[in-house]
Amino acid sequence: MRSTAGAADASFRSLPDGLSVVSLRIFFHARPVADRFSSMRAGFPIRRRKLSFGLDHIMRSQSQWANWLAGAVCIGVLSIYTFLLLTKPWTLNSFFAHDDALYVGVARAILQGEWLGEYNDRILAKPPGFSFFIALSGASGLPFNVSVALFNAVAASVFAGSVLRLTGSRLTAAAVLALTLLSPQYFLLGRVLRETIYPAQLLLFLGLVVFWMTSKGTLRWMLPSGFVLGWIWITREDGIWLVPGIVFCFLLAPRPVVARLKAAAACLTMTTAVVVSLGLANHSVYGRWATAEIKDATFVGMISTTQSVQDGGFLQGIAVPKAARERLYEVSPAFRTLKPVIESPEYFDFACKIASDRCGEVGNGWWHWAVRYAAWQVGYHQTPQKADEFYSQVRSDIEAACADGRLTCAWRPVAALPTMSLDDVWRVPSYAMQIARSFLLIDRPVVSWAESAGEATGLSLFYQTLNGPPSFAATNLSGPALQQAARYAETGTARFMQIVLDLYRIVFLVLAVSAVLALALHATRPTVPRFDSVQRVILILVVFVAGRVALLSLVGVTSFTTNNAVYIGPVYHLVAVVLALLLFSSVRHWRRASSVERV
Repeated sequence: MRSTAGAADASFRSLPDGLSVVSLRIFFHARPVADRFSSMRAGFPIRRRKLSFGLDHIMRSQSQWANWLAGAVCIGVLSIYTFLLLTKPWTLNSFFAHDDALYVGVARAILQGEWLGEYNDRILAKPPGFSFFIALSGASGLPFNVSVALFNAVAASVFAGSVLRLTGSRLTAAAVLALTLLSPQYFLLGRVLRETIYPAQLLLFLGLVVFWMTSKGTLRWMLPSGFVLGWIWITREDGIWLVPGIVFCFLLAPRPVVARLKAAAACLTMTTAVVVSLGLANHSVYGRWATAEIKDATFVGMISTTQSVQDGGFLQGIAVPKAARERLYEVSPAFRTLKPVIESPEYFDFACKIASDRCGEVGNGWWHWAVRYAAWQVGYHQTPQKADEFYSQVRSDIEAACADGRLTCAWRPVAALPTMSLDDVWRVPSYAMQIARSFLLIDRPVVSWAESAGEATGLSLFYQTLNGPPSFAATNLSGPALQQAARYAETGTARFMQIVLDLYRIVFLVLAVSAVLALALHATRPTVPRFDSVQRVILILVVFVAGRVALLSLVGVTSFTTNNAVYIGPVYHLVAVVLALLLFSSVRHWRRASSVERV
């Protein structure tokens, strides 16, 4: 006789793949699959008995009331999320030439059929993945805030659907949907930055990977996951932190070795296709294969050689101190042409805002931008070829001076890393702890609002490209749809958003304590197998978290502040999911151990 779980599984599989995970029906038409890869119980069959352990009953119950509760959670969370994301005003800022203005400007060029726009020091500098999203939103006619809300909701639903397939628990899946959709970053981040979709991109990739882990098919999950990974890779230039987690996805997947190799090949092939396609498109337009010039070997090598110079001493957080720059001007005629720009008053003086002793210097996080802008001002960024020739010449000049003793240079084994002192190394763990306080919500997150800013024409184009989302006004940008930040902060909507954040923090902390207690309880039951498919996913997510925190700690210690919602975004999501899965796994194993004892 066909089981109820089998019928539910057939119903789930009858839905289209995409619709089955986006629709709320994902919480009512899937059978448990978490036990597929952990069905052996110490080599003998186990007779299960129904327990009265309340929390486990809630998490694993397939009763109708549990279904309704899971559905109610999903509907409630989606309603709150939709209301807040669609009414929250955005801060438009066309002054941030390397961030907000760059992303929107490239998107506008795409919409006008100019590919990424006219080449300069910023075009091709950063990967355009986020600009593609803005352009697609603009072409669809949807306001930017609607597109962001839809994409984040779809990504969270796909991931929640994969958790349902993994655990068989509708309430666990509903909890994951709530924890990811109401993540603090979505409400703390109000600027038009790529981080508005970056955590959702990662969730979408991981959701597809987990679906592959719990299904028989390969290509139908790995090809789209490879496409999403390629999109992630061309959205931010610091994708190196993803590599350990990606490797663990295929190492720990509960599939045969051959299946894992095929899946990895399919995923990475699609990822490569996305990256190569961008490089070829740039080559056809600009005459040079590139996805992000700030990662280009020539440019990175030149920046690294300037940072290797020891003449003039070492200043914490400063890439190339003024004394070292003077020595560079002496040995490199090419670099000397940049002196009038670089040594102009308050040039890229952002480090002064971090520490007063850094005033008059260019910080680690801005040195590469300072050099590129100066090169553009002098005229070296007319074409990618001319810029490449200039940076190659500067590097050759400095390396020659290092070789013949005119400069004292240090060996830099990793060119992309900023210069670090021993004191910086010792500060990394403490900075990581500060980041941990933030993503564990020990420190209360507070929503803040800022007026838009920028030149009138630039702000108007900015607003039009985004299809007029709710935004804050500026001194030179006003209208009936634009709000004053100070007035909005006093509205009921703004206060409600802070209340939601405070409630999320309380739930998160309770979840964290519960997960720790459940894990401790589970540790007292050593007879139960400890590494099933759920725990494999937990470990994979932990590796992603560790990679992100390590990167943010290095950058935070050596360059600029990374302990904020802009950069912590993916960690918020992943840690919340880890806690939910850890609680589910621990309670489930406690139940199994109790079943063994009662047999």
